[in-house]
Amino acid sequence: MKVLLVIGSLVALAHAASISLEDLEFHAWKLKFEIEHTIAHSLRRMKVLLVIGSLVALAHAASISLEDLEFHAWKLKFGKKSSGTFNSVFQTGALEGQTFRKTGQLVELSEQQLVDCSGNFGNMGCSGGWMDQAFEYVKANKGLDTENSYPYEARDGVCRYNPSTVGATCSGYVDIMSGNENALQEALATIGPISVAIDAGHSSFQLYHSGVYNEPECSSTSLDHGVLAVGYGTEDGQDFWLVKNSWGLEWGDGGYIKMSRNKYNQCGIATHASYPLGRVLSPMLFTLLTNDCVAMHSSNHIKMRVLIIIATLVALASAASISLEDLEFHAWKLKFGKIYKTVEEESQRKMTWMENRKLVLVHNMLADQGIKSYRLGMNFFADMSNQEYRQSVFKGSTFLRPAGGAVLPDSVDWRKKGYVTDVKDQKACGSCWAFSAEDRKLVSLSEQQLVDCSWKYGNMGCGGGLMDQAFDYIKDNKGIDTEESYPYEATVWDCRFKPDTVGATCTGYVDINSEDEKALQEAVATVGPVSVAIDAGHESFQFYTSGIYNEPECSSMDLDHGVLAVGYGTDNGEDYWLVKNSWGLDWGDKGYIKMSRNRKNQCGIATASSYPLV
Repeated sequence: MKVLLVIGSLVALAHAASISLEDLEFHAWKLKFEIEHTIAHSLRRMKVLLVIGSLVALAHAASISLEDLEFHAWKLKFGKKSSGTFNSVFQTGALEGQTFRKTGQLVELSEQQLVDCSGNFGNMGCSGGWMDQAFEYVKANKGLDTENSYPYEARDGVCRYNPSTVGATCSGYVDIMSGNENALQEALATIGPISVAIDAGHSSFQLYHSGVYNEPECSSTSLDHGVLAVGYGTEDGQDFWLVKNSWGLEWGDGGYIKMSRNKYNQCGIATHASYPLGRVLSPMLFTLLTNDCVAMHSSNHIKMRVLIIIATLVALASAASISLEDLEFHAWKLKFGKIYKTVEEESQRKMTWMENRKLVLVHNMLADQGIKSYRLGMNFFADMSNQEYRQSVFKGSTFLRPAGGAVLPDSVDWRKKGYVTDVKDQKACGSCWAFSAEDRKLVSLSEQQLVDCSWKYGNMGCGGGLMDQAFDYIKDNKGIDTEESYPYEATVWDCRFKPDTVGATCTGYVDINSEDEKALQEAVATVGPVSVAIDAGHESFQFYTSGIYNEPECSSMDLDHGVLAVGYGTDNGEDYWLVKNSWGLDWGDKGYIKMSRNRKNQCGIATASSYPLV
């Protein structure tokens, strides 16, 4: 009943022409948090508070570099210095623990010495380093100073090691068997604190406060942060690792986090773990690399552009008459660099933007209630009507046939194996077919060459084209240039192919059996990324931002856009295709979309798919 009431309420709101964006946002917030107010003045007060909160959030969100603004504000609040030395913190942490175990004295050791002095061992100071190389340095140096004598400064400096203030020594180190949580548990129980590397790049880790951290999206191989495992246990039936972080007492549970244990090496906590030696207990097995948490650190310098944006927002926020709608629109323009030629054009774009904002809000309200499986966002296309959007980016694609039968893995992601180049942006040129045909080798190849040179094969440059015709052209031309030698320009030029800068060749292509998702799955699993054509003409695709895209109105025959299927999998019981688009990182989930799989060939993803033979 609640779901029906929510839908009914949203439908009524969506059709109310006079409803303001502020009212719609406030209603969405009430539904999300199940807020009920019976007293009118209480309702008004809550709405005012919500608007104020939105203004504060917008003041941060308007900048192109959101991380710079938020991180700068955070630094001002906590007096934090920027550095990429998390690995150093936990190399010393492990050594501190082992020293205490041996001497009974807990002495804080100098991370700054590792930053300044271990460069000859392969470390790079604030730019990152290896835990094991740090242990090698301490061993060769015959000691590490105390924190008190060589304090942390969060920057690279000249080595100032003083042998008279050594706090600990190290005779070597042991790398624990990679991926083995039982081995890590045994070491932790018998040896003491262990240096470990983890995937800490998720918002859930960034904003962690308490409880047993369980992040299904965590990688066990893409590790970006060094921490210290100091214990383990079980809470409410959930096994956990007790982990010490280096972000101060304000982060997490007093600076600590309980990370899931015995969940298939979640976040890679047992992938790269090591400890300094008091005595050797097992053979060395793996070398440990830890990258610094670059995602947590922006530039030390606040760019002039950011300061200008802040000043603009402060001026806007100070204008008593400005509405939340105006402030949001202005923030969005700044973020995407939108500039309009006339006041009239800006006014029209703003009206379109507001209609799209309402569409996004209503959709995401349904997503909050579990009715929709994905979320929409106000991306670069937000000031375009759906018709303009279709005309701007879609101008061609259609295709055909084979693949065999085999036992296929449950999930595939060719990005993790290095088969997929970075997300690119086709801009206003209808060249999606070229991006789809090009992106099957890790060397970034020239889409512009296909736009300029394959006309005799039936393609029409920015006016559209066919992926198979692109493969035919590359075959007959005996190659396609690299992206570096023939860069993308989003317009049609004379053909400038150079045989001496060829990046790849093609001997033909295979068309996968039309409308057969199983055949497409087999090809993606066994061959690699596959060029596919889809129906991408819906507003839900235009504004997609996350989740599994499920659009019942999608056609399996009217295909208008070429993309690249780079994998597949299942989330919460829903099968999906992992698809790379060509509209830049600001669209979708960093340029990607998860499209429904095994839903009767939804959006025609298996109608016209092919891959080149190389």
